[in-house]
Formats: sequence, structure tokens, C-alpha cells
Amino acid sequence: MAGLPLYRFLGEYRDKVPVYASSFVLEGPEAIARQALAVKQRGWHAYKVHPPGDFDLDLQIYRACRESVGPGFKLMADPVCAYDHSQALHIGRQLEKLDYYWLEEPLFDVDFGGLRKLASSLGIPICGTEVLAGNHHAIAECIATGVVDILRSDVS
Repeated sequence: MAGLPLYRFLGEYRDKVPVYASSFVLEGPEAIARQALAVKQRGWHAYKVHPPGDFDLDLQIYRACRESVGPGFKLMADPVCAYDHSQALHIGRQLEKLDYYWLEEPLFDVDFGGLRKLASSLGIPICGTEVLAGNHHAIAECIATGVVDILRSDVS
């Protein structure tokens, strides 16, 4: 009746949102770094690296991506539970030096103690809870108790 789209009728907060691209499975650091640069050149806001889960190779990929896009462009790392706590701590410290925006799911989402230790030990935000079973019941507690700094939630 108002002749407005529902989002405007409810208060329209913004008309744009930042978006990021996630890496494909590509062969080697150079290919992923090229893709990150292409994403930046297309005007996207950020790029999330999904490395293969090999600690040394992942570190090469993280470095190559930063070198490719330069400073100031948001890069995120999502190793999809590939590391143990010691590796995640080391990678997190390297990502801080490389000015990555967040470290997502370095450990399994159910490793509350390990994630909490990482979140309290690192300056880079830890992102998680995306695949935590029943996460809509647990995410507030994860933030309140410092398990993660940033939430990813999934309606499924």
C-alpha cells in the first residue's frame, strides 16, 4: 500500500554491502595470488584464501597473496580446520604481520578451548561457528566467552 519495497518500508539501513570472493582450488601460490589480484582489480572489497591445508604451502600462499594485492586490501584466511593449535598460533602470528583481516576456522569449531586460547593470544580476529552443529543456539555464548571474535552462521 505504501508503494515501497519492504526493505525501505522497514527502514533501509544501506543500499550497498561489502562483498568478498573466496578462492577456488588452484594450483600453487602464484595462481591463487593472481586470482586475489584479479578480484581486487574487479573492485571487490576483499578476498578469502582457502589454502590446501599444508602448513608450509599455506604460508607461501598467504604471503604471495599479500604481495600480489599490496597493502590496504582485505585478505582473510580460511584453512578449514587444517591446523593443530601450535600451527594455528604460528600461522595467526604470520597473518598479523601480513595484515590479514581475520583467520577463519583454523581449528574445528567444537574446539572451544583451543579457539579461546587463539582468540586471546592473537591480535587477528578469529572467525568461527559456521559449521558448529546447532550454532544458532551457541553463537551468543561463543562470543560472550571469547571462543571467537567474529561469527559465521549458517541457516542450515
